Amino acid sequence: MKKPENCMNGIPHIIARWLTFTASARDRKRLQAWKSRDDANAAWVDALGAWWNNPAPRPENPRVETVRVQLSERLDDRISTGNRGLRRLLRGVAAAAVLLLVSWGSLYIASLTGYFDTEKRVAVSTRAGQQSCVELPDGSLVWLNSESRVEFRSDKQSRRASLVGEACFDVKPDKQHPFFVEAGSARIRVVGTKFNVRHYAETGRIATSLLDGHVVMRVPGFDGEIDLLPGEKVVYNEQDGTFTKSHLNTNNDILWQNGILLFENEPFELLVRTLERYYDVEIIYDEADFENIHFTGSINNLSIYKVLEFINLTIPIRYTIENKTIHLALSKTSARNGWHQ
Repeated sequence: MKKPENCMNGIPHIIARWLTFTASARDRKRLQAWKSRDDANAAWVDALGAWWNNPAPRPENPRVETVRVQLSERLDDRISTGNRGLRRLLRGVAAAAVLLLVSWGSLYIASLTGYFDTEKRVAVSTRAGQQSCVELPDGSLVWLNSESRVEFRSDKQSRRASLVGEACFDVKPDKQHPFFVEAGSARIRVVGTKFNVRHYAETGRIATSLLDGHVVMRVPGFDGEIDLLPGEKVVYNEQDGTFTKSHLNTNNDILWQNGILLFENEPFELLVRTLERYYDVEIIYDEADFENIHFTGSINNLSIYKVLEFINLTIPIRYTIENKTIHLALSKTSARNGWHQ
């Protein structure tokens, strides 16, 4: 694994707060910016998060222990709280973060801990226009939607996965070993169930829909846990830290597995992004013209040409198609009459 950049500026302590769900919005913004600067930064933070959720025994290494003790002593003066239990927790997390992220060279993670052996990590991704089904080492199944990625460890004991994009999980029951899914800043704990998770970065939202069983979701800015029962859906807004919980026909959220795209009052820009992912095309249009337009309807295994004609029934548009590029605009009549307002 490539080493992260040696420019921390308080990042280890931000990671400590992130691991214990005490990070502020400013903390999360700084952490995301640091991860975005280099793939290695992102890889180390993700690996640390995986270790925190499923720690392995620390290998015997006197040099590591020496540094750990020194870091713990230095951190004693930096963590102030009246709750000794919390103090010990934060000290341990911060020490781990500093140890794993600052101590390069002889304390390089891969050679010291063995937690992050990249040969044991498996990633499966789909491109635009693709879908895929993956069987995890424990027998759980994951259906990936277009432009999605799931990452997991190759051993059966590690029942956790990280997701970017959208996937439907059918988790093999094991009450003694819950299954965990990380999607953006949200973490979902599962015993045995079927659920859908949607997290595309451009939407700024993480949506979890439960079809069967029981899951628990934790998100930044909320001290407790969000319990979901079958038929419930939680949408978390990463921008303002709020979430909504509703009772819906959650089966609608997995229609994409059968080639059906369902839109309910969808903003036009999100409609476009979904079509780009599903049909592997680029749609060029003037966002300002479509700013207040929403679309409702279902698309069942149609060609992109028929999809555009279908949209044209409710949103008057004109378009041209050249290979995989679509130029789209409101028809002059509808724009002139102010239809899109």
